[in-house]
Amino acid sequence: MFERLKKAFSAAPSPRELDDGLAQWAISHMLSHHRLPNGATAAEGLLHDKAFKAGCAPSTRPYIVGVELLAKAELDLREDVNIIVMHRTLKRALDKAAVNLFAEVTDTLRTTDRPLPEELAWLSMYRDAGWPGPSTDFWSRYCVLTDAPEAAREWLDEESIELLMDMPVELRPVTPFLIAFTRGKLYLHLQMEHADDGVISHPVLDAVEALSARALRLFGR
Repeated sequence: MFERLKKAFSAAPSPRELDDGLAQWAISHMLSHHRLPNGATAAEGLLHDKAFKAGCAPSTRPYIVGVELLAKAELDLREDVNIIVMHRTLKRALDKAAVNLFAEVTDTLRTTDRPLPEELAWLSMYRDAGWPGPSTDFWSRYCVLTDAPEAAREWLDEESIELLMDMPVELRPVTPFLIAFTRGKLYLHLQMEHADDGVISHPVLDAVEALSARALRLFGR
């Protein structure tokens, strides 16, 4: 049944030899980095004195095809606040995939004990929030899923929204992209659609760094 989820997303280039965009960012942030046998780059170390890992590798996620830039910051913060910022086009694709999966199960009168991808669970668990202040351009490009609208509004302050809106034109609004604060950690998932020399990866990872710092100020245990 999960093949239908994969087909809900447009095709992208096959995984390729990855260049040094992530490695350059890792060096500038005093993180260790190394190549993996499949051509991927991995980086790890401390960011804001918290464990941090990032990678650029062939994707295993059904909504990201080809190469994925991913990161996880182990912030060890409150676990009762969940805020997911994603491209609105990705949410529409996930909505469609969820409908297709539900139809497949009900049409065949089957059940499954396999867990649904977390990203699909978010659609039913969290509200698609909005508030005055951010421009219509922001809300047309991004959606914010959350169970804590006031916390989301505080986290996504004017500076944070400016970071998200100042992404390079090479990062298209239709590209699968999300940053999630959930389980007290910060996560990044981004589909890389062409070789990266830092034009896309650096501003995206800078946003992860800034949003991690803001979460640390706001959501301590």
